[in-house]
Amino acid sequence: MSQATRAVLLSIGEELLDGRILDTNAVFFAQELLRAGLQVDAMHTIGDAPSVLATELKRLDGGSASVLISTGGLGPTADDRVRADFAAALGVDLEPIPGALEVLQELWSRHHQGLAPAVFLAQGFVPVGCRPLANSRGTAWGFAGRLPQGLRFWCLPGPPHECRAVWATAGPVIDGKPSDGAAALVDLAGTAPLELGLFHTVGRPESWVESQVADLMQSHADPRMGIVASADKVTLSVLTHGGRAALDEMATLLKERLGDVLWGRDEETLVSVIVNLLAARGQTVTFAESCSGGRISAALTSVPGASAVMGHGFVTYSNEAKESMLRVSHELLLTHGAVSSPVAEAMAMGAKKQAQSDWAVSVTGIAGPGGGTAEKPVGLVYIAIVGPDGRCHTARRKLWSRGGRDGIQRQTVRDALDSLRRGLLGLPPL
Repeated sequence: MSQATRAVLLSIGEELLDGRILDTNAVFFAQELLRAGLQVDAMHTIGDAPSVLATELKRLDGGSASVLISTGGLGPTADDRVRADFAAALGVDLEPIPGALEVLQELWSRHHQGLAPAVFLAQGFVPVGCRPLANSRGTAWGFAGRLPQGLRFWCLPGPPHECRAVWATAGPVIDGKPSDGAAALVDLAGTAPLELGLFHTVGRPESWVESQVADLMQSHADPRMGIVASADKVTLSVLTHGGRAALDEMATLLKERLGDVLWGRDEETLVSVIVNLLAARGQTVTFAESCSGGRISAALTSVPGASAVMGHGFVTYSNEAKESMLRVSHELLLTHGAVSSPVAEAMAMGAKKQAQSDWAVSVTGIAGPGGGTAEKPVGLVYIAIVGPDGRCHTARRKLWSRGGRDGIQRQTVRDALDSLRRGLLGLPPL
């Protein structure tokens, strides 16, 4: 990419450096820049100490980047020095924004007596020659301009809801009204906007997914592909200047390469896919959970429309609960133990009968950190699924125990939901 399409993100605030605040602004703007067709060269986080920002601006101006988006440091306290530091870098003074001081004084008077302090009114000043950016969600104005060696910049407030509001007015003025910042970025890129597509898989490790698309990932041509793994899924990201048509073509190719482990794209979740599949069939599901402690039911009911496909859920952590709620026989528990294939099947069958549902999924296992044995180690989980035909299928899982109890439970939720997805699609279990 050319120099004209490179950008830097700058996050300002001691609260970011010491971990008190998660920097969601950087994530938001990285996506905005990529979609506009700009390449993010770097993300920097600095504190509020004097001279830190001034030093950073000297380093960045005249560098490889042509766009800087700065967030934070515009508030009403003495350590909010962004306005002054940018003014110094530009070699200009600060000037009041027409009408801003009156608005700020009025806001102050609603809750306090007397004149607003200077640090509060400072939010209504910008460096001379910079374009003010109104803040509809807070008191700190943003501003935009260009540093002496050509670096284009946007300075925005730190609180995410304010930052997004200011960004909504940070683009070019069209028909007398400011447009959003994304429009300005597209104009600066000088190329077709980048489209980002996300393709989600489950059931195979990251290394396997990568092996199926290695040639596509090694090619740095358009489309450009990346991969990221989490406890819940492996996601392939695709960036292209070819628009949705190119992403649709990639979807077809990835389906050929990855088969039925590819379950969704973009904002879809595994749960939303399952809810939609059940709703389309007019069917219902129930869950019988032991080691997951209700997390599967919680995951499903987090999606709008879940009430149409789920009416019951069972958390049967003890043997007594399995017997009384799911009608698992005492003898079966004594003979095989709670963590076993026969008990998982009995739990699923009992849940289906009690809930009168079309589908039932059960899980029973050892989430740890204690309770494991050589025969039944921590991370051993049995998943059973029974469908409308009454046939029950059970899968044995040895889940990654180094993620601790939470990790095992999350993996259990993932594998249970994928087992249901596969059952709904008539696919064999993995």
